This record gives sequence, structure tokens and C-alpha cells, in this order.
Amino acid sequence: MLALGGIATGVAAFTAFLVGRGDSDTVAQTMAFATVVFAQLGYVYSVRGEQLFLRARANRALNAAVALSALIATAALTVPPLRDAFSTAPLSPSQLAISLGLATVPLLAGEIFKAARRAHARRARC
Repeated sequence: MLALGGIATGVAAFTAFLVGRGDSDTVAQTMAFATVVFAQLGYVYSVRGEQLFLRARANRALNAAVALSALIATAALTVPPLRDAFSTAPLSPSQLAISLGLATVPLLAGEIFKAARRAHARRARC
């Protein structure tokens, strides 16, 4: 499952990079960065167990860590001095939406994989 998440993250980030490359290399790198960061923040919920990721309320410490990480990443993407420090470019709303949409790919891939594994296990018991 971890290999699937890595591959899905890589494909999503590369896709974001290719989309952003139409504007500039810096935009492409920033879109890939945003995709990787937010993909990992979402994927952490998928790898927690075999159940559906929506049981996120179960671990307040994890939720707090993810929220803080998302806040820091958002600051690196939007606050000018931090953008300079991280060498990120300002993203348009559509570029950010594309990056965030692509960031869901690893989570969705993990959930589909788990659902297929659960279905296979159910069929094997019958």
C-alpha cells in the first residue's frame, strides 16, 4: 500500500508540474510542492488502518499535526517573506485548485485499494 501511495503521489506531483510548466518553471515547482505536501497530509489518514479514512476524529493529536502542517504549508505558499524563503511562486486560484485536486489522488488510490482488499476478503470467506 505504501508503494501505491508513493507512485500515486509521484504521478500527481508530476502532473501538477506539467500543468504549471505552461506558466513558468517556478509555478510548476510550486504546484508540484503544494501537491506533494497536501497529498501526504491527506494520505496519512488512508494508511492509518483498513477502515475508511473518514474516522479521522479518532486521533486528535494527528488531526492537530495535520492542521498545523497545512497551516505552515499554506503560509509558505501565500505569505510573501515565506514564499521568498521557500522560493515558491504565487499560485492563481485555479492553479491551487488543480494542485489540491491532484493531492487527493494518493488518498483515493489508497481507499480504492483498501476497498478492493476488503471485498476480496469477504468473497474468500463465503
